[in-house]
Amino acid sequence: MIGYRVTPPCVVSCGWGRVSALPSESTFSRAFAWCAETSLPEQMHKALIQGAYDETVVGHLSREGAAIEARETPLRKQKSVKKKKKTKRGRPRKGEERPAEPTRLALQVALYSVNYSL
Repeated sequence: MIGYRVTPPCVVSCGWGRVSALPSESTFSRAFAWCAETSLPEQMHKALIQGAYDETVVGHLSREGAAIEARETPLRKQKSVKKKKKTKRGRPRKGEERPAEPTRLALQVALYSVNYSL
């Protein structure tokens, strides 16, 4: 019952107009226990439904509940395996030359020349 005094929607749904009209926690607890023992909310709900839908046909949707065998989780997609040539990291040894990757500018120039020739 923590916080029942500080939530205005709870106060209104319980039937009190304002927080100052709430009874103490012990009184509220006893009243709640009495409602639970006498099943008062269930009786009120039953009377409300009988009054509203006494001689009315209520449309509803029926769905088949047959079990369908299916996977619970989807299968993992196989990743395309692209083997990249493994290069050593760091500074090259004496006499070792590594191919330089083209710069962005070089790639743009190459792309421009291809598009321009089309």
